[in-house]
Amino acid sequence: MATATLDAANDTLGAGTADIGMVNSGGLRNELDTNGDGIITYMEAHDVLPFGNANALVTLTGAQLKELLNQQWQPGNKRPVLWLGLSENVTYAYRLVTDESGNQRGEVFSVRVNGHEVDDNATYRVAGNSFLLSGGDNFTAFKQGTGYVETGYIDLDAMVSWLQNHADKVQPAVRRHSVGFANLQRTGNHASFDVCGLSFTAGETHPTYVHVAVNGVDFGYWPVTDTGAIADEDGIKLTPYAGQAHVEMDLTDEQAALFGDSINQVQLLASDDVHLDGANATYVNFDTMPTPGTPGTSGEEKPSGGEEEVTPAPTPTPTPDEPPAQASAKPARVSPMQSAYPIRLTPPPLAGRGFW
Repeated sequence: MATATLDAANDTLGAGTADIGMVNSGGLRNELDTNGDGIITYMEAHDVLPFGNANALVTLTGAQLKELLNQQWQPGNKRPVLWLGLSENVTYAYRLVTDESGNQRGEVFSVRVNGHEVDDNATYRVAGNSFLLSGGDNFTAFKQGTGYVETGYIDLDAMVSWLQNHADKVQPAVRRHSVGFANLQRTGNHASFDVCGLSFTAGETHPTYVHVAVNGVDFGYWPVTDTGAIADEDGIKLTPYAGQAHVEMDLTDEQAALFGDSINQVQLLASDDVHLDGANATYVNFDTMPTPGTPGTSGEEKPSGGEEEVTPAPTPTPTPDEPPAQASAKPARVSPMQSAYPIRLTPPPLAGRGFW
C-alpha cells in the first residue's frame, strides 16, 4: 500500500515528485484476498481501505524523517509500537535503547532511500493518507513538514489504480524494511551484539540465518532464532523484535579499529531472502541494497546509484554457531517468488462508486 501511495502521487503530480510512500499501521483493515481465490474484487479492496482518506504529499527534512520513524515507539499506549508501512525503496536501522523513563524504544541511526543514505539537511517528499500526514496516530513530526498538498486521489483509488497496473507485483513481502541492534559489548578486541526484528510475526517464512556486516566488518552468517519479542511492564509483547541473532567474534586489530565502540553503519539493506541449494536453510542478507524493483543481486555488485560498496574485512573462520561448512560461502541468490501471485482485479458490481 505504501508503494501504491508513492506511485499514485507521482502519477498525479509528475514522475519524481514524491520520494517515499507511507501507510499507518491501523490504516489497513482487512486482508487483500480474504477468500484466497486469487481474484481481488472492488469490495475486497474497499474493505482494506474503508476510510476514504485523501492521498497527500508533504516535505520533511532528513532529520524530521528520522524523528518520524522514532515516533513509531509509543510506550504507555495500548499498542506501544506503531509500525509504519514504507514503500519498497526505503530501509532503515535502529538501536534498541532504554529511555529516561525505563522504556524500551528504538533510536533510528541510518535511513536509506533508493540506496542512498538520508542527509539530515536534505528534503524528502513523503506521500501518504491525509490522516497520517496531518499528524495522526501521534506522528507529530509530520506537523513540522512543509508544502502539504492533496493529489486528487483518495487512498482507495490509489490502491485500485496500482492493482490494475501492477498485478504482477501483488505478492507477499518476504523481508522486513528495518533491522534493530541491541546489547553491544566490547571487551578488548572481543565484540558481541544482538540483531533483532528480522522476522514477521504472522505466517510468513522466517529466516534461519543472517549475514551481518557492521561498520565495515563482515561478521559472516549467524543463526536466527524465532524468538525475541520483548514484553513491556504489562506483559504485552512488542513483536517487532521477533527474529533475533546473537553475533559474537574476536576482531583483528584492524577490524577492532574499524568497528569502534558503537554500531553506526550497517551495510544495508537487504537483498531478497535466499535459499541455499541442497540445504534446508533460509538466509537474509544485510550487506547489499539492490536497485528498487529488481531481484537481489550478488554481494559483488555496486549498490543502487553506482556508489562503491565498502569492502568488508575477510569473513572470520566459522564457529560452531555459524552455518555448516557447505554454507560458509555466500550462496547464490534465487528469487523467493518464482512466479507472481495470480491476482486480477475485477470491477465493482455496481455502476459508479457513489455507494461507497
